[in-house]
Amino acid sequence: MLAAVHGNSPGAIALAAAANFVSLIGWPMFNVTVISFRQSVTPDHLLGRVNATMRTIAWSALALGALLGGALGSWLGLRETVIVAAIGLFVPMVILLTSPIRRVRRLEEMESAETAAQPT
Repeated sequence: MLAAVHGNSPGAIALAAAANFVSLIGWPMFNVTVISFRQSVTPDHLLGRVNATMRTIAWSALALGALLGGALGSWLGLRETVIVAAIGLFVPMVILLTSPIRRVRRLEEMESAETAAQPT
């Protein structure tokens, strides 16, 4: 939706606001799900280390993404960069939605599936 915004008319502002709303509404749900899963499968004595490591990776990725976005914006243009970013967000989502990990409810199920898949 953001790539379709053109100019600074009230309609363009409304479209940009709608695009921002749609893109940001899922973050709280994602964060709660991911952090809850991480805490349920991590031993208690390692929770601090795991959470600190994940936060470091996430914040580093944000900084690298900002640099990459700025470079792509200068090289390709802003609209094209937004399209590249949208594709970059949807490809992992499609991979995750079609992977067997989506059906895993407990870590033991994943471990037993991996054990069963290994050749003997």
